[in-house]
Amino acid sequence: MLEKKIFRIIVLVAILMFCIFFISLAMGQRGREKIEGNPPQLRIELQLFKTQYLQCEPIWAKCRVTNIGTEPGKFYFENLDALIIKDSTGMVYPCNTAIDRVPITIKPGQTLEKEDNLLGYYGVPENKFKIHRYLPSGQYIIYYELNQTVWSDKYKVYAKSQSDTFEVLEPNGDELKAMNILKESYDLQIQKKDKESLEKLKELIRKYPNSSYYVYALLRSSGSLEDWYDLIQRFPESREAIQAIGSIALTYEYKKDKRGFIDTMNGLVKKYPNTDIAKEAENCLTQMSDRDFR
Repeated sequence: MLEKKIFRIIVLVAILMFCIFFISLAMGQRGREKIEGNPPQLRIELQLFKTQYLQCEPIWAKCRVTNIGTEPGKFYFENLDALIIKDSTGMVYPCNTAIDRVPITIKPGQTLEKEDNLLGYYGVPENKFKIHRYLPSGQYIIYYELNQTVWSDKYKVYAKSQSDTFEVLEPNGDELKAMNILKESYDLQIQKKDKESLEKLKELIRKYPNSSYYVYALLRSSGSLEDWYDLIQRFPESREAIQAIGSIALTYEYKKDKRGFIDTMNGLVKKYPNTDIAKEAENCLTQMSDRDFR
């Protein structure tokens, strides 16, 4: 009797394993079918704006993706979350920010750009809050690599930028003092002590006008159209000026002031011809939609 029960169990296990094998095989076939389409042909260019940075100094990076093919296609391009950053020992600093992915369509000949401070996504946590980050001092290699499966269109997208290098240095003297004030402002903001955080930024601005952290402190302390205009006028070649343009655009959208938005962007194009400021203002105008002002 016992032998019969054991035999039945063995038969059931065999049937179960047989079913699992064929289910896995079928799923594998479906998986292969999902990546047999034609992805867009992409060229990626990565741009850094300096070769040396102090610890905690923003590292502005721009990624430019162009469809060099003849057909439109979709890929994921939400933020600078596909950077590969390695130090001289080979240690990789992965993206620490969760990003909701929505595929976007890129047309033949079209170029899309993203620019941001990569310390918003990569690096070692500053403190227990694990929001603000930094890269330790040392040499780094960086590139942008798309290696995606776009399930809605049943294909894989792969493209890689050129590699670049940069160095992070330990601050000392006044720069160390300025960095510590900046970090204090971070902690206060996280604790929702916005007034105290702003006072710290103003302290940095007041005490260390020649600091590498100065313009970034100006940007973080800005909260009005006048502040952003002033930053652009004083530091037109900074990447913070480009961020200020985005803040100005969002302010006009929030105010539902389409005419003010158009006049301001056209004014920037006219005042700063053939510059990144003019290009960013033109991009804002191109991307403008009537629904943004409803």
